[in-house]
Amino acid sequence: MEKLTIIIPTFNEEDFIEGAIETASFADEIIVIDSYSTDKTSELVKKYNIVFIQHKFENFSNQRYFAAKHATNDMILFVDADERIPILLKEEILSVLKKDKINSGYEIFISVFFMGRRMKYGGFQNNWKLRLFNRKLCWYDETLLVHEKIIVKEGKTGRLKHPMEHYTFRSWNHYIKKKQLYAELQSQELYKKDIRLNAFHFVIKPSYRFFYHYIFRGGIFDGFPGFAWAFGNAFGVTTRYIKLWLIRHNMK
Repeated sequence: MEKLTIIIPTFNEEDFIEGAIETASFADEIIVIDSYSTDKTSELVKKYNIVFIQHKFENFSNQRYFAAKHATNDMILFVDADERIPILLKEEILSVLKKDKINSGYEIFISVFFMGRRMKYGGFQNNWKLRLFNRKLCWYDETLLVHEKIIVKEGKTGRLKHPMEHYTFRSWNHYIKKKQLYAELQSQELYKKDIRLNAFHFVIKPSYRFFYHYIFRGGIFDGFPGFAWAFGNAFGVTTRYIKLWLIRHNMK
């Protein structure tokens, strides 16, 4: 049976971290990679017999593959602090690890809960993420600063039947702050690519993003949370290009 390391990235996750550790308790090893939290996260983590690493946050991708390099097992599963592994998914993962021959990686469907509602539309219909993988056969695209992507270097991937649950919404302020952080990192990526700005970036792209999630992908059927999600995504796109403009003009 393959041994499993579950990695949990954290920053100020005092309200969620213990639940994440408990949901990961079936793993052979648990690593918490913390970005120097200023709340009680580190204090709570140290109550458990797990590996605790602190590393300065540079971007999401770097934080994840820094932690993966410290794992003692090749099979790795990433779980965010606000995600939970239901019992059926746990049993399926353990069943996969017992097989004589397993895939290089496995995609897991992430079932998102936002503003008290399980989101079914707005782009969440195909929310599959490669989360369980063999680090010798799969690795991160280290050029991406946000929305990290795992590249399969050898072998094939499969899909697990049971979903992981993601309780992404804590407050509107937290949601907007997260969008601003994503926008900051994405603006840095675009700056490196020498993207030139025009009205298309500030008017067309944000408008399209809203209508894509709310109308084209059916977010309207998720009620007000669907509207709020689409609006937040449009806000994130606008903020990304504003930040890029500020970088180009040496402003904050």
